[in-house]
Amino acid sequence: MRYKLAAAAAAAAAAAAAVVVVLVVVVVVVVKVVVVVVVVVVVVVLAAVTAVVVVVVVVVVVVVVVVVV
Repeated sequence: MRYKLAAAAAAAAAAAAAVVVVLVVVVVVVVKVVVVVVVVVVVVVLAAVTAVVVVVVVVVVVVVVVVVV
């Protein structure tokens, strides 16, 4: 009887360890996905800001050229 209880306890511990490993893997994957999404958003925002700055600089240069000439 003791061996059956010990085997059941060992099986339960192994199952709990497997669940913990799966949860850790899921958390790591979710964190990686969040990091990728944040990086993509930052790159898109920086690209948009760069485009706006380029447009503003071009407009200012055109206005200065028109006013000076």
